[in-house]
Amino acid sequence: MPRNCIVLPTLAAAAVFGMIRCGGDSSGNGADGSSELFEGDEPGECSDDADNDRDGLFDCADPGCAGAPYCRGGADADGEAEADAGADADGDGDADADVDGAADVCMPDCAGRECGDDGCGGSCPPDDCDFGQTCDRDGHCIWSGVCDRSGFWGDYTTVVRYEAPTDGWLTLKYESSDYLFEALWVELYAGYGDPEPTFAPGSFVLGATAAERNYQTCGTCIVAGTTCTASDGCEKMFFATAGTLAITDIGSAGGRFAGTLTGLELMEVTIDPDTLRSTPVPGGAQWCIDSTAFDGTIAAPAPACEGGYFDAAANLCWENPPRVGYAYGGMSWDDAVTYCDALSLGGYGPGSWHLPTVSELRSLLRGCPSTETGGACGVTDACLDVTACSSDACWAGCDIFGGPGPRAAYWPPGVTGDVEFYDARFYWSSSPATGWGEPAVWAVAFDTADVGFLSTAPGSISEFQLRRCVRPGP
Repeated sequence: MPRNCIVLPTLAAAAVFGMIRCGGDSSGNGADGSSELFEGDEPGECSDDADNDRDGLFDCADPGCAGAPYCRGGADADGEAEADAGADADGDGDADADVDGAADVCMPDCAGRECGDDGCGGSCPPDDCDFGQTCDRDGHCIWSGVCDRSGFWGDYTTVVRYEAPTDGWLTLKYESSDYLFEALWVELYAGYGDPEPTFAPGSFVLGATAAERNYQTCGTCIVAGTTCTASDGCEKMFFATAGTLAITDIGSAGGRFAGTLTGLELMEVTIDPDTLRSTPVPGGAQWCIDSTAFDGTIAAPAPACEGGYFDAAANLCWENPPRVGYAYGGMSWDDAVTYCDALSLGGYGPGSWHLPTVSELRSLLRGCPSTETGGACGVTDACLDVTACSSDACWAGCDIFGGPGPRAAYWPPGVTGDVEFYDARFYWSSSPATGWGEPAVWAVAFDTADVGFLSTAPGSISEFQLRRCVRPGP
């Protein structure tokens, strides 16, 4: 499967190492405000015969001085280079420690370092850290700021798994039920990452290798978004470069995927929709999540319904979620018909999709017996008259936001999309409401499972509503 499970307005291999300081402050002090002492972080500390960090180790014997030029043979202990025989025996101005008349060659050493001094006056590649990062004394790029955002709250989880020997994948989406919500994705991809995910219970350190620190190459990927809507994706995206994923249960379709994320440190990124490479946003936000648990039932991907939701009971493939945002709080009926007729999605081009009939829309209802297919509401493709077919059973529906779907909508758990958009809450059907004095069609509201008819006349109060396209299943 292409690595594009997340529906984003803009959707990872520069080595990006992010460590957000979730405790303490950005001044170098500890969480309790005490000063942290280091050997070798100031000039001359590795040759001053002092124990600057008070750990019992002096100068070059302290690990903090391991990369210092003095401790690597590049300086003189007494500071008087020309007085020592080994400093410049041939008098040419070049260091000659072995007194052989030739200048010694300094060999850069960047083993285990991704920035900072290479021991010979140069810098270890890539020579500089990413925006918002600084090089620590051990040669690692770390975040220099504090968290701009903390914690995560969600109440709905969807999980889909595709099992295959070489290219299997699993993706979990955990989101809140608000109209504008934040979302968290846990994704595992066979054949990617270093190490590759095992698809088994266990504990996994996030961002431990360069491959795991970019969305393009990660095998165990944690992505988050803020200010998200079901149809238009998320305003900001974040990628986790540190933390721990503990999987307690992982099964096949029908089983569970459960676990806990702890110590998450996420940086704001952009994700290229073609290459999936994640790039830190200059001056972007940093998000810390101390701990959040997830637990969801695993569904199998729908056969031959790429980019949509397959309803096996009705043998219909639904656009999921609707791919285009709305203007003026929705979309006119004429525009909805035109959009669906021209839709290209999942390998099916224009003419394959259509605006659903009222019976097709009702087949998507779940949790409200009176308006589900076969319920007391008499409006169907075969009965469209507003007087003869409609009744209180259609209009009354069920309690608002009492359904089994995301954000408590009256559709299946695997369906996503706007339940309401400003004043729009009905989904258009293509079925005319006959017997009414002006042009009107039947429509379904998934927040209350109502079935009603709406005027399609320009300027009417119901002119702009929601739309979801459909096509016959495989």
